[in-house]
Amino acid sequence: MSLKYPDSLPLDSIKEIVRIIQAGNTVPEKAALAKHLWVVQGYAQKMLVGDPDSVLVGMQNPTLVPQAMPDNLPDLVSMLEKLALAESGAEFTAQEFQVPPAWLLQLVIEKLVELLLAYLKNKN
Repeated sequence: MSLKYPDSLPLDSIKEIVRIIQAGNTVPEKAALAKHLWVVQGYAQKMLVGDPDSVLVGMQNPTLVPQAMPDNLPDLVSMLEKLALAESGAEFTAQEFQVPPAWLLQLVIEKLVELLLAYLKNKN
């Protein structure tokens, strides 16, 4: 089975993550939330470290440039909302609001781990 990273920013998944979290439906919609977090994580991961399949067809992987994490990293929903607005052309352009992939990846993984740990605690 071959898995592919998203080719572009997965706006549908971003909007679903925001909707589920803002509605307080992380428990009843845990499967959907986990799936959408996984899709966004894949996109951020591809942007951060590249895609090994691209190398096979002669495409370049991005060069890693260390980006310092701010002490006050915005919350996931806030960052995703701004990212979705930027991509849709509302309020500001994507060039004015660029989310470093490392930040997005950290926030998505933290939320996914939080979701999975809560699920495991409730299973026992």
